[in-house]
Amino acid sequence: MKTLAIVGGGASGMLAGITALETNPDIQVIIFDQKDILGKKILSTGNGRCNLTNKNMSSDYFRSDEPQLISSVLKAFGYSDTIRFFENLGLLMKSRNGYIYPRCDQASVVRSVLDNRLKELGADIRRENAVTSICRTKKGFQIETGSEKIQADRIILSAGGKASSKLGSDGSGYTLVKSLGHSVVPVVPALVQLKVKDFAFQKASGVRTDAKVTALINGRMAASDTGELQITNYGISGIPVF
Repeated sequence: MKTLAIVGGGASGMLAGITALETNPDIQVIIFDQKDILGKKILSTGNGRCNLTNKNMSSDYFRSDEPQLISSVLKAFGYSDTIRFFENLGLLMKSRNGYIYPRCDQASVVRSVLDNRLKELGADIRRENAVTSICRTKKGFQIETGSEKIQADRIILSAGGKASSKLGSDGSGYTLVKSLGHSVVPVVPALVQLKVKDFAFQKASGVRTDAKVTALINGRMAASDTGELQITNYGISGIPVF
């Protein structure tokens, strides 16, 4: 039996595991994750509601030096494919201004349907088991954690970026990918909230409302967007801020 090891059990790793087992039930899929549950970061997406996809999915909405690469990815698995995938898992969804959310507005349900499907398919899930090294061997790859060594025919590295160490994205995946001879483009923060000095609306922390947010540079508009604005105790967050 061939073994596929997936390093990182976030949204990408969970979808990869489901797809692999549904495509070829005769393989063994092992998912390694350093947190106590798979898909932990899913719980914080979309302000706790999990924005699954968008009806207006187009390469025009992405910034990249290789727009043709974005187009090929969206063509391979786009909006309709995403909807079909989650419908097959039994997830009920709704649209709000083109944004697709679970009907119950709870990200935890999205995490649960993915986790349940992996268990149904027989995935070997190894939680709280961080991968410390990956080495090429004649037979594939040797994966080492703090407690064991595993031989795998193929690996999928889905360890995430460096967005939130407490949710599992601590940048450790970059070290693993470099050890295999790949290059890594320097990372910078993206999709971040704005901290405001001497913020006058701290008492309104927790309030959410539809609003238009405009960024001015030297008095000239640099960017503007409309959506759900979230007021926090340090500044502003939400879709139009990102």
